[in-house]
Amino acid sequence: MITYRGERFSGYNKPKRTPKHPTKSHAVLAKEGDKIKFIALREPNKYQSSALSFMTSFPTEFGMEELIDRPQQWTKSFIEPLRFITDKINWSIDGSDGRQGTLEDFFG
Repeated sequence: MITYRGERFSGYNKPKRTPKHPTKSHAVLAKEGDKIKFIALREPNKYQSSALSFMTSFPTEFGMEELIDRPQQWTKSFIEPLRFITDKINWSIDGSDGRQGTLEDFFG
């Protein structure tokens, strides 16, 4: 049990009923978790790992700048999230010379 401002909660991000509240049916003690950032590494490397994770900023003191796989970073952080949209409108972002959809195809 967690007590916050005199109210007891069974845990973080778990709703509890508030039957005596005039307008709200539930209360939640929210907690945003720690975010971890990932950097893709070129393989093979001396660490035998495909990625490096860290909490705040990239640790430059390890001298790993040359090991970063920038094309993979670009694909994972920009292209893959964008692909959800471009697939729906039949646009290609992979550099192929195949058929490209137009706005007329999309709104059609």
